Amino acid sequence: MPEKYLSCNQMKTVKMKKTKLISEKTLILLALILYVIVYFSPLGIRPMISPDEPRYAEIAREMIDSSDWITAHLDGVRYLEKPVMGFWWIAIAMKVFGVNGFSARFPSALAAGLVGLLLFSLVRRKTGDRYGGLLASVIFLTFGMVYVLGTSCIPDTVFTLFVTATLTFFYFSHQQERFSKKLLFLSLAGVFFGLGFLTKGLVALVIVVLAVTPFMIWERRFIELLKLFWIPLVAAAVVALPWSILIHLTNSDFWHYFIWTSHIERFVGGSASTNLHSEPFWYYLPILLGGTAPWIILLPSVISGVKREDFTKPIFRFTLCWLIFPLLFFSVSSGKLGTYILPLLPAVAILFTIGLHSYIKSGHNKSFSYSTAFLGAVMWITLLYLIVSFFIHDPKFALFSRDELPKRVGAFVCVGLWMILLIRLYGAKKLKTAVFTFALAPLFLLVSSPLIFPDVVKEHKIPDGFYTEYCQNIEPDAMVLGYKHSAYVAAWYLKRDDIYFYINPGVLKYALAHDDQMDRVIDIDEFPVIVEEKSRTTPVYLFLNGYQYDRYLDKLPEPASIDIYGIFLILKF
Repeated sequence: MPEKYLSCNQMKTVKMKKTKLISEKTLILLALILYVIVYFSPLGIRPMISPDEPRYAEIAREMIDSSDWITAHLDGVRYLEKPVMGFWWIAIAMKVFGVNGFSARFPSALAAGLVGLLLFSLVRRKTGDRYGGLLASVIFLTFGMVYVLGTSCIPDTVFTLFVTATLTFFYFSHQQERFSKKLLFLSLAGVFFGLGFLTKGLVALVIVVLAVTPFMIWERRFIELLKLFWIPLVAAAVVALPWSILIHLTNSDFWHYFIWTSHIERFVGGSASTNLHSEPFWYYLPILLGGTAPWIILLPSVISGVKREDFTKPIFRFTLCWLIFPLLFFSVSSGKLGTYILPLLPAVAILFTIGLHSYIKSGHNKSFSYSTAFLGAVMWITLLYLIVSFFIHDPKFALFSRDELPKRVGAFVCVGLWMILLIRLYGAKKLKTAVFTFALAPLFLLVSSPLIFPDVVKEHKIPDGFYTEYCQNIEPDAMVLGYKHSAYVAAWYLKRDDIYFYINPGVLKYALAHDDQMDRVIDIDEFPVIVEEKSRTTPVYLFLNGYQYDRYLDKLPEPASIDIYGIFLILKF
């Protein structure tokens, strides 16, 4: 009906709906803009964090340099720890943006945003509310662990995208009655499952099976799962088989090493587990709590809202299975790394959204106010620490040195803005707006973080500037060695794939031994002889950290010079 024929009340209703629609669209656009700023602006600014970022970036660089897109190589040696999909993404980004930190991290940032989009679609279908879908995306993208890994050159975020897409499309198929739509969504789930397999192998299968099987049993539809499971498996096989066959033809030992050594032995505690930390069963609990900061502060509000929810709703059951059963699997594994549980955080974001959505509708605000007040108090204590530490010269107490005044001021301003926004949220009546403001509060700190890294952090994990400047002066024909990770790092900064290994080649030991390249590994007694021979015509450089230097000091020849940055050393002979 044309607007001129509507009554006054009808006109008001139409205008209110239009205003609400515009507001929702504006909020979604604002969230998209903030995502681009927060996730993409630091990619080329923040220095590379050793050893993981240089290692994965170097694998992608060598993939481009060698034009070998089937077998991954690290420092010119076959890298059998992972399939190639994660490295393909990085290599493609390097083809587009050049070989640099921005392109190395671009796939992770893009994947994090796509996970947010999937959560928006999934939760919006459940709630029928754009705000609910947007809240799930915002919560996920502002989890501390998601942001750190989503702006790093590590394949876990890309893997999380494929796992999330697999489970999301499976859930969409679960909600369909028509077989044609079930077939479509199950096929899409299979495609992304295949991509997940090509990224991290059997871990994709473990997470999906442990999430889907208990859910279908809980829903009393297990027989349906048995009848239809072949659909995603066929789609996954179509995606994964071509590379799987090619890697077998070119590297006949890949699948034995990858499945037995990298999966089974690492899970039960075989020889490969020595590459990882052996941690207690409860190891992932603090990781989960810290990784979901700052939203974990609102856990009382989330629990209060969840209590009002209908536990028989499929979305609630699905996300519980997505979180609990894979988490138990990772907890009983012998080898544990904090990043392993990243694919479970989308489920946490959904559960938080369900709880907060219900809590907002209840009209209560007490627990939300108390939580924001507590976090505000933490911010106030942090500000007080930044002030007091300026007058204390003890480096064990002060995060920033006295020479880092601009960084200290920057941290003070960012934390202060966070605290001010939290103070404004105390006693808020419009909880829907307050929750999104809560998400906005730490963004100033996140965007500024690359510029305010304390030197003490850089000296232990971020030697990017030190290596970049020093490696410019290393002669192209010089012999360069590194102990374990240091060799991979040297390869990235020197853009070379002929770095020798001093004593320990790390994860490349198997490939070196089976490819007759053990001459790339220089032992303790051999190194002084090589230095004496090589140094007559060209310098020899050795990359170490302080702990390794102290350990082998007595066995090293006298260096011509030692350059030190924190715990990182480069010895010139």
